[in-house]
Amino acid sequence: MRGGDVGSAPLPDVGAGDRPTPWPVRAVAGLLPVGFATLLGVAVSADTTVAALLLLLAVVIAAVVGLGSGLLAAVAGFLALAAVFTPPSFAAAVRTTDDLVALATYLVVAVATGGLVARVTAARQRAELHEREARLRLDLKDRLLAGETPQAVVAHAAGVLVDLLGLAGCTLDAAGVTASARGDRAPGPPVHLHPGGARVVLVPARERPLDPDEVALVAALSAGLATAVERERLADEARSARTAAAVARSRTDLLSAVTHDLRTPLAAIKASAATLALEGAPLDAAERRELLDTVGDEADRLERLVVKVLALSRIRAGEVRPAREPVDMAGVIGAVAHRLRWLQGDRGLVLDVPDDLPPLEADVVLLEQVLANLLENALRYAPPASDVVVTARATTAAPGPGVEVRVADRGPGIAAEHRERVFEEFFRTDPRRESFGTGLGLAIVRALVGAHGGDVRCEETPGGGATFVVRLPVPAPVPAP
Repeated sequence: MRGGDVGSAPLPDVGAGDRPTPWPVRAVAGLLPVGFATLLGVAVSADTTVAALLLLLAVVIAAVVGLGSGLLAAVAGFLALAAVFTPPSFAAAVRTTDDLVALATYLVVAVATGGLVARVTAARQRAELHEREARLRLDLKDRLLAGETPQAVVAHAAGVLVDLLGLAGCTLDAAGVTASARGDRAPGPPVHLHPGGARVVLVPARERPLDPDEVALVAALSAGLATAVERERLADEARSARTAAAVARSRTDLLSAVTHDLRTPLAAIKASAATLALEGAPLDAAERRELLDTVGDEADRLERLVVKVLALSRIRAGEVRPAREPVDMAGVIGAVAHRLRWLQGDRGLVLDVPDDLPPLEADVVLLEQVLANLLENALRYAPPASDVVVTARATTAAPGPGVEVRVADRGPGIAAEHRERVFEEFFRTDPRRESFGTGLGLAIVRALVGAHGGDVRCEETPGGGATFVVRLPVPAPVPAP
């Protein structure tokens, strides 16, 4: 019975193993079948031929236990055949050439058959042992891949070895991860192994020493386990290093982008405020109004930047959970378009949104933020005197029923190789156009749409420009009671 330090994970179906048989058992296994065959032959008054076949079968049965049992059965069968089934006695039997040849032939056939059966049995046992080793290797590998800790996997391996080999105890050190297991048998002399990056101490049961095949199995298994544990450790370190590098790179990008984009509006605010505060500055009312408008516009720009950074931080922290409620898409699009009229200028904003769209279950605030980011992006890139077109349609295409919203502009468009990257944080198709934001808006759009179970993609507008397509799922109708 294993100790509590092994854990309670179920063991694989590895069997109890084929173990060396003590010599008294081998002797009994060699003599008992011969004695039974002799009694059976006497009971049925078998002649020499039938008796020889019975005794040969007894040799085969004894040889299954081992080579020693088979050879002992062959000799005992020879003596029984000569003394019991070849009348009148062994001395008389050897007087005739035919009887002597028959006995010698039996002995040769019995020894050869016993040896062959013993070798076949040993080969089968070795094959089963290797099969159990392979199954155990696969089990340990699956446990590592499933996310179990190396400590738990090594403890499990030690417990399996105790059960598989009938050990009194086992201590296994695989690449620095150590675990022990104990059995309920009387301990014998320990066996120390150092295969590869592993150290193993096996304590066999006093009545059952280990054979070379079992020692080789433990050596191969522990070496492979040590390699797997070390590989998993290196993979964990590599993942941690990649994560740390990604976090550092993201932090650097965020600081660089935010710092760079803060500098421009702050400089404009500072310059405008300094001019307004300058005593005796030759400014008329229109010029003062223009400077005040500049301060207000740049302050709004700073606010939008801070809002986007905070929104992205919340998304990264997993704090954005949509509060779903029935949503009228036509009303949401109309409200967002009205709120962004200050950015429209001489551009047209065409809304093609039918009133009979299927209702959505969504967070109104988050959905408004998605549409505001897309509309703001389209209005900023659309050339003067052009139209930004917003359409919404019900769709039944895969992956299921939903509402598809398209925001199309006639701007410079987005190259095919950039249409997926535009949703990455801080990515800009033209970094020289600094007034067009930090590259956070579309990243926020994808995150918020994904939180609703939808998706967003970028396409080319027919005739030139970019079209952003948002697809949101429609909830399945509730069946009538």
